[in-house]
Amino acid sequence: MKLFEPAFPKPILIEEAGYHDHEDEWLNENPLIRAIPAKDTNQIEKEVRFVPELPNNLNNLLGVYQKTTLKRLSCINVVHPWVGTLYEDILSSILFNYIDRDPRRPEIRRFQKELTALCSEKDRDKIYEKIVVSPLSPLTTTNNAVVTGPSGSGKTTTIRRTLLSIPQVIIHPEFDNTPEKLTQIVWLSFDMAASDSPKALALAFFRSIDMAIGSNYYTEWKARKSESIEHHYAAMQLLILEYNIGFIHIDEMQFMLKFGSGRNSITLQAVEALFNKLSVPTLISCTPEGLTLFDPIPTETLNALDVITTTRRIYSDQIYVFELAPVGSGLFDDLFAAFFPASLSQKQRGFNESFKVKVATLTAGLLAVITRLAQLYHRIALRITDIPEEELLEAVFVEQFGPLAEALQNLHETGNEKMLENLLSRDEANNVVWAVAEQKGKNVHKRVPVTDISNEHIG
Repeated sequence: MKLFEPAFPKPILIEEAGYHDHEDEWLNENPLIRAIPAKDTNQIEKEVRFVPELPNNLNNLLGVYQKTTLKRLSCINVVHPWVGTLYEDILSSILFNYIDRDPRRPEIRRFQKELTALCSEKDRDKIYEKIVVSPLSPLTTTNNAVVTGPSGSGKTTTIRRTLLSIPQVIIHPEFDNTPEKLTQIVWLSFDMAASDSPKALALAFFRSIDMAIGSNYYTEWKARKSESIEHHYAAMQLLILEYNIGFIHIDEMQFMLKFGSGRNSITLQAVEALFNKLSVPTLISCTPEGLTLFDPIPTETLNALDVITTTRRIYSDQIYVFELAPVGSGLFDDLFAAFFPASLSQKQRGFNESFKVKVATLTAGLLAVITRLAQLYHRIALRITDIPEEELLEAVFVEQFGPLAEALQNLHETGNEKMLENLLSRDEANNVVWAVAEQKGKNVHKRVPVTDISNEHIG
């Protein structure tokens, strides 16, 4: 996640603790909890929503300013129906699970000392046993949730912008009437590593801490190539205690489908032991394909019912399903109004209903596709005014989305996202690229011949 997002004028700040009494009296004994304010969901929706205004004289601006103005569309964030529920569920999990994690408790201090000693332990098996196999944590296991939906449905954007409504880092200048300074990282969000190396998971975790507080753990541990996987795990747990990390969001969990199941691969058992066993609630997001990670494993005992094993306990709470935004839904109406304002239409009254239906049909209601199509369409529509809006929209879509056009049409008609997911490619940062380049040796559909409307350098 970028530290500064243009849709949010205020960057993520490190805040100094201010203490609040919560309505639930159980929450008022721990300064870590009292430092986190709770907000009404209506306020959260106002904070999450961002729809920038576009100038009325867009047609009169120089070309470069027309394009910078249209880039504002990439900053749009409408309120997804899950926002209010996600905020309440995430924050309640953070607050409740901090109850057992008061750093003043002697058992927490003892456990921190044990982890410090474990980081210097040379016996890798001993470290693995204490962290993954039979954790010695004095903390209780917590609940965890899963968000699922096809690529481009807005999962990551919704989760991370909801998290931004919660303070990420709180500095306590003193703690329990002592001059001891304490840093509290309320939440972290990072992507699952694309490789199955546990060290890659650790480095992603370290990088997210660096982004939150300006530390240098990623560089430090990347250089420690001789350190074992187990030492990386021990360091992760020690940092969780040291910085009182309250919540973890792991994105792109479906990558684990390609991982091995041994000690040298990232496993759900390790993820659970690293976070869940320290009473740190997690939220995992993945495509529907990734849900198979949490399928029950049958017991080996005859006539026994299927059981959820230890590795499956990481999914023990609610599942949030992000569906497509069909035409006529409140979500699609909000998206269409934001990305296709009347001021950008060739018609005085704005875009008509058939144009709206065409957008829904072409994009299958995927936020990522709507975002890209809107920017491309408006950019071209500023200079091509002799083609009807619907015809131009379809021409832009077919030309710019190439082989994805057929998969999106299939998704719109059937709701089956498998064909689309198989065609999608990713960049080096594991972000989906919503355009498929035709490459030699690749078995892809040829583009449908359309009028070349994108070559702006031709007079």
